[in-house]
Amino acid sequence: LADSHVSQTMPASVKKYGQYLWMDPGSKQAAQHSLAVFNDVVRRYDIDGVHIDDYFYPYPIDEGGAKVPFPDDDSWAEYQAAGGKLARDDWRRQNINDLIEKIYQTTHAIKPHVRFGISPFGIGRAGTAPGITGFDQYDELYADAALWLKQGWCDYFTPQLYWPIAQKAQSFPVLLDYWQSANDKARYIWPGLYTSRVGNKANGYKVQEIPDQIEVTRSRSASPGHVHFSMKALLQNREKLSDTLKSGVYRSPALAPAMTWLDDSPPAQPKVQTQRLTDGSSKLKLTKGDEEAVWLWSVWTRSGEQWTFSVHPGQTTTLDLDASTKDWVVSAVDRCGNESPSVRSTAAAP
Repeated sequence: LADSHVSQTMPASVKKYGQYLWMDPGSKQAAQHSLAVFNDVVRRYDIDGVHIDDYFYPYPIDEGGAKVPFPDDDSWAEYQAAGGKLARDDWRRQNINDLIEKIYQTTHAIKPHVRFGISPFGIGRAGTAPGITGFDQYDELYADAALWLKQGWCDYFTPQLYWPIAQKAQSFPVLLDYWQSANDKARYIWPGLYTSRVGNKANGYKVQEIPDQIEVTRSRSASPGHVHFSMKALLQNREKLSDTLKSGVYRSPALAPAMTWLDDSPPAQPKVQTQRLTDGSSKLKLTKGDEEAVWLWSVWTRSGEQWTFSVHPGQTTTLDLDASTKDWVVSAVDRCGNESPSVRSTAAAP
């Protein structure tokens, strides 16, 4: 390991557990360092969001049928010596709670438009969703994921619902309903789908499982969305999965819903100039309506009686429309998803 590696620069905060080195969540130095890394990335890079996966305290290791405890005796003793009164398991959960809350708060203090999302293990806590059994992250990972959602310490929440709809003990719709019931601050619940199980010979999904799960998600929210794990299955078009999605649930692009708790002020109406060319086609010149940069352009075009929707990067300055295009409607979208008043070529609406 390099001299600059965290295990060398703060060795008391790094513990060996199983085959890996882990930063101890109970170490104040480790927590401060982790938060500083998140904040540094947000400050220095033009990122859309910060996303964290389901690693909090480590997944437990068993040896000879017994769970090996995480080696945090020193940080636990330090907490007690400072007058801490929580039980050890509650103290571990509080360590994670504190970090989650601080990541959320400091990210938005630095750049209000940067989203913060979490993808915890799909089961919140044993016995909380009817008929659901399985791993208890509350007790095993010290992850009180439902609390983070209830408190609104995220902008979107992606529980890993890595089971099929028909698997009753870990039912996709039942678990989705459970997480929705914990969503007191009306954040976006965008479940994680185990897309890579398509084409898995040992434990695979039928292709139709993925669009079916997408439809279940859409049926339960006015602002639905989902996340694929992983992109590999889509890039490989396993069993024609990508083709199935593109001809079905993905037959049209869509804008992500606005996160109005971050910013509820839409951009100004853009300016659009139309140049008709000799071949009957048109060129649209797009200009922002005020000083706020455009993040995306939302564009509807009509050919015959058919309206088509498309999304274009905010850096786009011109759009070419072929001669069959009769009408268009253009609006600007900001970094938080707010859409401006539209500019229309005619009074027609898509």
